[in-house]
Amino acid sequence: MGEDTIQTPYGELRATALNEMQSSFDTRHLLGVVDALDRFCAQWKGEWRAALLGVHSMAHTVINGCR
Repeated sequence: MGEDTIQTPYGELRATALNEMQSSFDTRHLLGVVDALDRFCAQWKGEWRAALLGVHSMAHTVINGCR
């Protein structure tokens, strides 16, 4: 038979794994990842937008013959 499991709102977990995570994992690390991702997106949003608008401008010129 398998190890003891504990039912959580997200499914079953092995009891030993859950106990280990509860005693050692700091969920603030996940919030740090969210903050880092927000900074990354904010930094690149303007640059990606400008690059894509440049590609649109080139395509518009070539396809529609505009200058």
